[in-house]
Amino acid sequence: MTKIKRFSDSEKEFVKETCGFYTDMRIAEELTRIRRGLDIKEVVTIDQVRKARYRMGLSKESGRGVCKLRKKDDE
Repeated sequence: MTKIKRFSDSEKEFVKETCGFYTDMRIAEELTRIRRGLDIKEVVTIDQVRKARYRMGLSKESGRGVCKLRKKDDE
């Protein structure tokens, strides 16, 4: 089993900027496409995107295909 590369700062920024209007699946597909363009063979999974969002404190409204971010309780 190959070790999966962690997200770079620019990949984290891409997740942060696009999670409000892309699904996690779409973000994973786009990051994989970008990595392949840079000759990086590791694929980005939906779970990686989801975990990266959670670590950044970004959560989405529930529902299939919903791209709206949930507002924090303190806002």
